Amino acid sequence: MRAAVCAGAALTATSTALAQTDADALRRDLIAQAEQAREAGDHARSAELAQRAAALRMTPSLALLLAQEHEQLGHLVVALDHARRCTADATSDTALRNRDRLLGICRELTEVLSRRVGRITVRVPSELARATVRVGERELPSAAWGVAVPVDPGEVVVRVSDEARRHEQTVTVRVAVGGSVELDLPSPRAEVAVARPPALQAAPGVAPTQPIEAPARGGAGAGPWVLAGVGAAAFVGAGVLWALHDGAMSERDGACDAGGCDPSSVDADARMRGLTTATNVAIGVGSAAVAGGVVWWLASRGRGRDAERGRPTVWVVPTGTGLAVGGAL
Repeated sequence: MRAAVCAGAALTATSTALAQTDADALRRDLIAQAEQAREAGDHARSAELAQRAAALRMTPSLALLLAQEHEQLGHLVVALDHARRCTADATSDTALRNRDRLLGICRELTEVLSRRVGRITVRVPSELARATVRVGERELPSAAWGVAVPVDPGEVVVRVSDEARRHEQTVTVRVAVGGSVELDLPSPRAEVAVARPPALQAAPGVAPTQPIEAPARGGAGAGPWVLAGVGAAAFVGAGVLWALHDGAMSERDGACDAGGCDPSSVDADARMRGLTTATNVAIGVGSAAVAGGVVWWLASRGRGRDAERGRPTVWVVPTGTGLAVGGAL
């Protein structure tokens, strides 16, 4: 009898070990397919396969892969969640292979994504205390009402419904990259929602420029064309920097596999992010130069009417989402 019990226990342990071996083999194959899809530029397929592998067993390197693929797809909120998971798991696993390098990449990605996601604050009136509120495809629990929650930048659809009051409403707002919007939902008696995006607020730490008065006499000369030329050169530079960015990204991706990342991936990743910043700066300089040249040229054309209409005034004000250009003639 004792021998039969021992034999049964041995068979159970063997079956469990075989099942685990099969699951690990399937997981490795899914990760390999996800890497192939990423190299082919099919980030949606790569994220799907990586998620299936994660359902079998999640690791920090797999969480990093998911974060990077969702970032490529523009799913910044999901990417941020995976980057945070990677950071937490790598921090707790002291025996992890390439732990320091992997932890550094995950932390940096978490910081970048935290600055890029948008945030929306939805305030619900007391009359709708039992309502269901959805932000995009997610249901917003009552604990998150009146609190800034992360959302993907772009158009965000907020739906509120209360079956008891037969009240339904849909509001669409636009959230900038790294921006925030406060949305006050109306009570059932008032059907006008109030959204307060910070689009017209000056960027933190940047003072609005003083109005620039156009000269009273004299043509524009070569000034507008010089500004336009500077803008064109900046756009060309942005194209070169973006090509270098793609090369650095390919180098980084090639240095990582299912088992972890090569030390060279850290330098490639840092170089890629630096090139991304430089590209954005070049585009911003180019846009500002071209816009300034156009405004200058247009202002110079109206000088013949200065005696009747006054001197033209032009201003450029930095905002939370770019530059606001205005003027008066």
